[in-house]
Amino acid sequence: MAEKTKRGPGFKDASEHAHEVFASAPEMHRVKGAFQFKRSPFPWAKAIGSGLSSGLPILFGVLLGHLDFGLMASMGGFSYLYGVNEPYRRRAKKVLLVLLFLALSLGIGSMSASNRWVTVLALGLVGGIAFYCSGALQIAPPGGFFFVLACAAGTGLPYDPAAIPMRMLLIGLGGLLAWLISMAGWLYRPHGPETRKVTDVYIQLASVLETAGTQRFELALHQAAVALRAARVAVQPSRTVRGQQEPQLARNAIFMKKAEELFLTVIQVANEGKQEGAKRLAAIMRNLAQLIATPHAVIYPTIAIVEQHGTTTAERTLYRQLKDVIAIATGTRLQMEALQPLTIRPSLWERLGAAFDRKSLVLPMAVRIGVILMLATGIAYSLGIHRPYWVPLTCAAVMVGTSGMAAVQRALQRFAGTVVGMLLGNLFLSMSPHGITLAAVVMVLQFIVELVIGRNYGFAVLFITPIALIMAEAGHPEYSHAYYVTARLTDVFIGCLLGLVGTMLLGKRAASLRLPAVICNTLLREEELLQSMLAGKTSEHERQQLQTALINTRIVYDTSLNEVSRSRTSVEAIWPAVSSVQQLGYTLLGLSGKEQASISQEEKRMLQHAFYELALAFEHRRAPEPLHWPELVAYPEVKQALMTIWERLHVVQGIRQKS
Repeated sequence: MAEKTKRGPGFKDASEHAHEVFASAPEMHRVKGAFQFKRSPFPWAKAIGSGLSSGLPILFGVLLGHLDFGLMASMGGFSYLYGVNEPYRRRAKKVLLVLLFLALSLGIGSMSASNRWVTVLALGLVGGIAFYCSGALQIAPPGGFFFVLACAAGTGLPYDPAAIPMRMLLIGLGGLLAWLISMAGWLYRPHGPETRKVTDVYIQLASVLETAGTQRFELALHQAAVALRAARVAVQPSRTVRGQQEPQLARNAIFMKKAEELFLTVIQVANEGKQEGAKRLAAIMRNLAQLIATPHAVIYPTIAIVEQHGTTTAERTLYRQLKDVIAIATGTRLQMEALQPLTIRPSLWERLGAAFDRKSLVLPMAVRIGVILMLATGIAYSLGIHRPYWVPLTCAAVMVGTSGMAAVQRALQRFAGTVVGMLLGNLFLSMSPHGITLAAVVMVLQFIVELVIGRNYGFAVLFITPIALIMAEAGHPEYSHAYYVTARLTDVFIGCLLGLVGTMLLGKRAASLRLPAVICNTLLREEELLQSMLAGKTSEHERQQLQTALINTRIVYDTSLNEVSRSRTSVEAIWPAVSSVQQLGYTLLGLSGKEQASISQEEKRMLQHAFYELALAFEHRRAPEPLHWPELVAYPEVKQALMTIWERLHVVQGIRQKS
C-alpha cells in the first residue's frame, strides 16, 4: 500500500486509538433524555402568532353567540404553525394548502363517523398519507399530526352529512385568520425569513472554523451543510418586478452565492488545522452575519489589509472572500448583476415520488403510522371507550419521533405531561371558564405550549392537556369534570402503550437496514465529483448532490443509532467508517474549486475499482479487499481519505468479530 500522506488535524486518522476514533460519534438517545431540557431560544413571535390563531376564533364565536362555531374554527388556526420561518411568497401558498387539507381531513372524518370500521380505515389512510407527504416534502414537526387531529375530531362529531360543509367552512375561516396572522410580518419586513436563513449559514460557517480539530467538528460541518441547503431553497426562486430582481431578494441571493464559495474555502482552512487563524476568521464571520441580518446597523468587521505573516494559502483566500462580502454588505461595493438560480428546486410531484426510493425512510414510516392508527382505533372501539379518537391521536403524537428511542421518549413525555397537566386542567375546569375568559385561557395556554415545546415536549404537554379538557367540556358541558379527567388519562395511557408497541414491532430497523445503501449512494456521489474534478468540469449541481447525500447519510445514521433493537451496537461500531466517508465528501467539496489535473486511464480504472470495492464492503458488511491506489498527485488529501476509509472498514470488521 502507498505511504500515507500527511493531513491536517481537521479530521482524525484511522491509526488513532479506538476511543479517539469514536470521540466524535453521535450520542445515543437515552430514556433520561425525556426529562431533560434543550437549550434553544424562545420563539416569541411563533408563540404569539399561534396563541392568537387558536384563541381569536373562539373569541369571535363567543361574540357571535356560537361558541361551537368558534371551537370548530380554532382547529383551522393550527395551519399557522406550518408557515413559521418560511419565506412569505412560499408561506402564502403553504398555509392556504394546509388549511384546505385540514378542512378536507375533518370532512373525511365526519363522513366516516357513520360506521366504526370506515372510521378505522379513514384514520389510517389520512394518517399514513399525511405523514408520507410531510416527510417527502420535508415539513418539520408537527408534520402530519394536525391532519390526524382534524380527522379524529370529525369522527367524534355526530354523523350529519348536511352539517359537514359548514364544519369544513368553519375550519377554513379559522385557517384564513391564521393566514392573515402568519403574513403580518410581510408588511414591515417582507424578506425577513430569507435573510435569517442566509444569516444562519454564516453563523454555522463560523462554528465550523471554531471547532476545527475538535470532536464537534463533524457535527458543525453537518449543521453548516443543512443550513446551506435550507438557505439555498429559501432564496430561490427570486421574484421579479417589471423584469428585475427586487433589491433585497437580489442582496440575499448574492450573499448566498458568496456563502457557497465560503463553504468550500472554510473546509480547506479547517483541514489545515491552524486553530488560532481559524478562530480569528470565525470572529469576523460572526460579525459579518450580524451585518447581513441588520443591514442598516453600524457594524464593520475589521480585516487586516496586509495579510499576517505565516497565513496559509487557504486563509489568504478566505480573507479575500470575506473582504469582498463585507464590501457588498456595507455598500462600498455594489454587485447587483443578474444571478443564475442557485438550485433547481424539484417539483412537488418529483419530491413526492422521490420518497418511494428504497433508501428513503419516509414510506416505511408512513405505512407504520397508518397501520398503527388503524389498529389503535379498532382497539379503542373494541374496549368501548367513549371518545375512541383520543387513542389514535395519542399514537400519532408518540410516533412523530423519527426513531424507536424518540418514540419511547415522547411516550414518557406524553403520559407524564398528561398526568401533571390533569391537575392544572382540573383547576381550570373548577373555575368554569366561559365566554371571553375561555378564549383568553386557550390563547395563553397555546402561547405557552409553542414557547416551550422546543425545549421539552413533556413540559409542553402539561399545558396541552388543559386545552384539550377545556375545549372538550365546552363542547359537551353535560359531562362532569371528573369524567373528562379520567377519560383523558385512560385514553392517553392506552394510546402511548399502543404507539410504543407498534413502533417496536413495525419497522424498528427501517433506518439501519437502509444505511448501507445510503452510504453506497454517498460514495457514488463522491466518485462522480472526483471524476469531474479530474476532467476539469465540476458543476454546482454535482456539489449540491454530494452535500445532500452527506446530509442524508448523517440523518440515517443518527436514526439507526437510536433504534430500539439489537442492531444499535453494530451501528455504533460502524461509526469510524461512516465518519471517514463523511470526511472524504467534505474534503472533495473543499477541493472542488482547486485547479484540476488529469490522470491516466489506468489510474481512472483503479479509482473506479477502489470506490466500487469500498461500496461493496459497506453493502455486504465485510472488510474490503487489498487495493492498488492511483497516485492522485494533485489531490493527496483525497488519496489519504480513501485509504482511511479502507483502514477503518478493517477496524470495524475487527470490532464485529470480537463482539
